Amino acid sequence: MKNTRQLHLWIGIITSLFILIEAATGLILSEPWLIGSQSHGEGRKMVMSSSATTAGQNADGQGENDSNSSNSSNSRMAFPEGGNQQSSLMGVIRGLHEGKIAGSNLRIVVDLTAVGLIVLTVTGLTLSFKTLRAQRIRRKKAILDEQVS
Repeated sequence: MKNTRQLHLWIGIITSLFILIEAATGLILSEPWLIGSQSHGEGRKMVMSSSATTAGQNADGQGENDSNSSNSSNSRMAFPEGGNQQSSLMGVIRGLHEGKIAGSNLRIVVDLTAVGLIVLTVTGLTLSFKTLRAQRIRRKKAILDEQVS
């Protein structure tokens, strides 16, 4: 049982760091004003131009070799299976991540969830470090008690 608790503690600490990073970066992508960006669309434009450039397209969504391509090629890159984006699995996942569920805008719920994850992760890490500190003190005390007797 002691080994299981230690394993749980260390796996929790390690994965909590990743959860903290994911929640913080997701919140920043959802609300770019948190890091000083002027508009909500600015962060999305950077991501789209970055992915478009990677695929051999300029920031306007036009291919370098084909000037007749449109911005719809960007959406095909994001949803490689083609078809309707909203009915595809990727469309549903993207909608959940952006807070758009069944046509309603629930971004505030997604933002509050991210804040909740951040708070829970930080407090969980704090409690974990307190547990580790208490274990270390208990071990030192046990060693001192053995030396005295």
